[in-house]
Amino acid sequence: MTGYHAVNEDSFLVDEVAGCFAVADGVGGAPAGELASQAVIDGLDANSGPGTLIERGHRMLRAARAEVMDRATGRSRGMASTLACLVVEGTRALVLHAGDSRVYRLRHGTLALLTEDHTVRNELLREGENADWLDDRAGGSLTRCIGSFPVPHHRGAVMAVVDARPGDRFLVCTDGLTKVVPHQVIANTLANNRVEGGVLELLAEASRRVARDDVTVVVVEVR
Repeated sequence: MTGYHAVNEDSFLVDEVAGCFAVADGVGGAPAGELASQAVIDGLDANSGPGTLIERGHRMLRAARAEVMDRATGRSRGMASTLACLVVEGTRALVLHAGDSRVYRLRHGTLALLTEDHTVRNELLREGENADWLDDRAGGSLTRCIGSFPVPHHRGAVMAVVDARPGDRFLVCTDGLTKVVPHQVIANTLANNRVEGGVLELLAEASRRVARDDVTVVVVEVR
């Protein structure tokens, strides 16, 4: 769903055969956000083949960043994107994450956030520092992303392996949703709808709450 931007800067991947599901969101303030997010998704999609979960994760991240670097020419130089990716394999799932897009897991009606927003505000809070002095713009600045600049200036993605049980539902989404729809509303919507209906209802809820950013939602049910 497109927010107030003239161009939707979100991209997504749904590959049920490979068990790979992802969203990416072009970084605000950087050029060519829609190109950056699509480059990340294209890199993941082309490199989500065989191997262990960790091997696949490393390969996908390298490919995503390489794709962004290759396309960052001319006015696109400096472009960057967030990433939230879920790779499901049997009773385990790999989470790849950079930025403020998120991955959640709904189990027995309880919604758990499996990622931490990589923002200046969250970094300060994790270190026990006061973040009240930050305004929304400064506090929301990203500390990790998939970018077309040297990694030391912006750290890349992180990986984690979580368990996946039959009946679990995973939500992979961009921050356009979570900025306006509260945690409990998301939980209730996922728990009380079929997968397709849950996606549509979350998008409708974001629209009712006048989402200013683009909203992309992927819901995965483990069977």
